[in-house]
Amino acid sequence: MIALNQPWRLQLVMFLWLCVGTAPSYALGEYGHRLASKITEAHLSQPTHEALRTIAGDSDLAALALWADKIRGNPAWSKSKYWHYINVEDGESIVAHKHVPEGDILLALNDARSQLQDKRLPPQQRRQALAFFVHFVQDLHQPLHVGRAADRGGNRIKIRWLGERKQRNLHWVWDTGLLLDDRLTVEQHAQILDQLSPHQIALWKKGSFTDWAQESMALRPQVYEFGPAKQGAVVVLDQAYADRNRPILEKRLAMSAIRLADQLNRIFDPAD
Repeated sequence: MIALNQPWRLQLVMFLWLCVGTAPSYALGEYGHRLASKITEAHLSQPTHEALRTIAGDSDLAALALWADKIRGNPAWSKSKYWHYINVEDGESIVAHKHVPEGDILLALNDARSQLQDKRLPPQQRRQALAFFVHFVQDLHQPLHVGRAADRGGNRIKIRWLGERKQRNLHWVWDTGLLLDDRLTVEQHAQILDQLSPHQIALWKKGSFTDWAQESMALRPQVYEFGPAKQGAVVVLDQAYADRNRPILEKRLAMSAIRLADQLNRIFDPAD
């Protein structure tokens, strides 16, 4: 079991930060979290909206999701850096995977959900659990958060992205690069991705956290398909790679949004 709770001073800092909100600029991974959160909010029942408002005040889901990344540089939260991912080797079964003592995203998700379901816990502890739960459901659907230990989920693979001079890494490409598009706002992008049929939504709601991790792992061949001419110390990724993989990431974000809404509705509005 991963202990998500921290001393009350840190919980107060979190509460104040959530009340203030975040800056409008997008840092690493922020756009994807905002996009998935916007879709999720459209699928929450009214009782769930009210329950979340009781826990988080005026903070929206995006503000909650971003908090888990904001605190990673805080020494008091250094242990949480292990909770954003899980390393599973090629061919290894996620079901049979041995969890490391520091924890991983699957353990953290289960622990956060348990705390959300426990009405006996202090409000600030449930608020913290909610922030982690939102963030980790979204992270789990980014394929490289179920990654290889050897390249740290793509962080060690150097990338030249779409002709940029700045060197990136493969994890950044899937966290942020594939989603960059100045033509759309987050709201517009969310509306496009949320054109889903009731049948599709019902299908996506099925499965466990482990099943969703398995889906991310199954996308590994596409993620690492750079083409024979693109290999080298620095991998050059072109528009063809972006065009081929952007729909995959967008679908994963939409799936995470629907599944998060379903999980929250089950917790806070079980009669829905």
